[in-house]
Amino acid sequence: MLRTLLKSVSELSTKIDKLIFLCQRSAMGVIDRRTEEMDSDAIHFPLRTHEELRSLEAALDNKKYRDHFVARLRNLMCDDTRKSAKACLQYILSPELANIYTLHGTRSKFGISKYKFYSTVQSALCSHFRSASCPEKEILHAMATASQAFLHDARNKVHKRGWRSKERLASQALSDVTNIINDTSTST
Repeated sequence: MLRTLLKSVSELSTKIDKLIFLCQRSAMGVIDRRTEEMDSDAIHFPLRTHEELRSLEAALDNKKYRDHFVARLRNLMCDDTRKSAKACLQYILSPELANIYTLHGTRSKFGISKYKFYSTVQSALCSHFRSASCPEKEILHAMATASQAFLHDARNKVHKRGWRSKERLASQALSDVTNIINDTSTST
């Protein structure tokens, strides 16, 4: 009897998790309910949260969306592989989001090389630059170098060079207003 009850609860929990996942995806505008096609305008770049990144990852499963995404990336590319790779990453990730990543991941940070968007950028670069004089191995090395430079620059922007996120600006503004109110109340 107890086993049956536990099994039923487990099945119900699984079904609820699936339902929540579908509701979240449809609420983010990733899926049109009638056609099951991806809405290419639902995801706004640069991505600012991990949830937006997950939406992009889900959207990249759709071939039409992936082709549209690669076309966007090709518009950012120039004659240099490193500059093109960095431009693509800057287009996709905001500095705040990039700050929580490294190329291959560490104990405290995620690795961007494990994501579909990263492999999509790699394949777009390879198809754009591959030739007899520029083998795929060289392109992948340039992508890795540019990725590390981009992630390092993002960390510098967020931590060292006075980059202030919206939350930090809001808390600073609240602190300033509180100080002004305290100053005016003590002077009267």
